[in-house]
This record gives sequence, C-alpha cells and structure tokens, in this order.
Amino acid sequence: MKFRFTHMQWDRHGARVETAVRDSNSDFQEVVRGIAYSVRTDWRTHWGPSRHLPYIGRSITIDMDLAGPVYEAEIGPQKGLGLQGSIGHLLEDANGAARNRATHAGDRAGRRAEPRFERAVGEAGEDGIGG
Repeated sequence: MKFRFTHMQWDRHGARVETAVRDSNSDFQEVVRGIAYSVRTDWRTHWGPSRHLPYIGRSITIDMDLAGPVYEAEIGPQKGLGLQGSIGHLLEDANGAARNRATHAGDRAGRRAEPRFERAVGEAGEDGIGG
C-alpha cells in the first residue's frame, strides 16, 4: 500500500481550513448573540412588570464582546439606567427574608438555553468544516 500527499494538496487543505475558520467566526458570533437575546427575553418575561416594579424587566440588558477568539455576552440587570436595575441585583441574588427570597430567574433562563446553545455551536462548527 502506498500513500502520496503533495505539498500543493496540503496548501489547498490549509486554505479550506482557514476559510472554514473565518466563516465560522460569524456563525459563532450569531450563536452567542441569538442565545443572549433569548436568555434576556426569557428573563424579562419571568420578571415582567409588577405593580411595585413596573420597569424591572426592562432593566435587564446585554453587554457583548464578539471580537477576538472568545465571544462573550453578559446578561443581567443594569444599574444606573433608572429602570430599577439596582434592585434587580437584590431580587436575583440576595438572600432576603422568607417573603423576599432571591428569584434566580436569570440563572434558570440561562440553564434553559444551554441545550439550544450547545446544539447551535455544534451546528455552526459542522457547517464551518463542511459536516
């Protein structure tokens, strides 16, 4: 049995891999962006307006960094917007009294999105390498 592989074949293969990586970057950015908006919407829906906190849901924002090798989205109540974001941190995480327990709505929204995120990342990776 004999195998033969020329340098030209390796160069063509390398060009295909570079193209796949470049194309997959935008796919992965879209995955992070889409899931981040989905989590924010889920979280906002759970918090919804209430009589005492009519703007609490709108205080949930997204900060994204989609440049470079790591794509990040930070989702949560934003302090300083005048939309009750400061109290949102207390609602989400603080250990309050029995009647005012932490909601952990953002954590639950994130966990609900994990399977979709993993599936979308896998699909974007497969698309990038021609799978």
